Amino acid sequence: MPRKWIYALVLSLIPQSILATEIPPVLLPDVPVKAEIPQALRLAEKSAVPPLATLRSAESGAADQLDAIAAWNGSGRIPVRNGFSRPLPAPREVRFTADLLKRQPSRLAGGALLAPPSGGLVWGAGVRVADSRRLRLHLSQVRLPAGTQMWVYDQDGKEEVAFDAGAVTQGAEIWTPSVEGPAARFEVRLPKGAVEG
Repeated sequence: MPRKWIYALVLSLIPQSILATEIPPVLLPDVPVKAEIPQALRLAEKSAVPPLATLRSAESGAADQLDAIAAWNGSGRIPVRNGFSRPLPAPREVRFTADLLKRQPSRLAGGALLAPPSGGLVWGAGVRVADSRRLRLHLSQVRLPAGTQMWVYDQDGKEEVAFDAGAVTQGAEIWTPSVEGPAARFEVRLPKGAVEG
């Protein structure tokens, strides 16, 4: 309902309330209606691609970092620490080029690739860390066109968080939101026309 029409309705009730019974005020919030956030296609999950990286548990693969967190928190220092980063065994570089639309491979850089009929490109991949509680991914040297959508979700489908290209920092990095471990899946969808055929 247009804003002018809402004002007209509210104002027309005022004289009536003086002559008749009291009418409780009606407050209409000035909040824009949010567009529905699209969901991830869950391409990596549906394509059954293996994780592009699998890391051992922190107890066996990063015991020194766990000890450092325990020492920091045990000393009462602030802020309390609850996580640390570990590099992937082999960093993955993902480039979306025009020839992908022509070839339409189903795999790219350890993940699944799809050129949907609606246009654009979708790429999804996953990482697994044994016995982890929560995971987030660090992406570097990120250059994405406006309108690019991204998601991170857990392996059980309980958590799915959407974010967009605006999350890229000035240093061309993204730390994705965290999801419940031991596996995190990441999906990126480039808009139609972002990669020309």
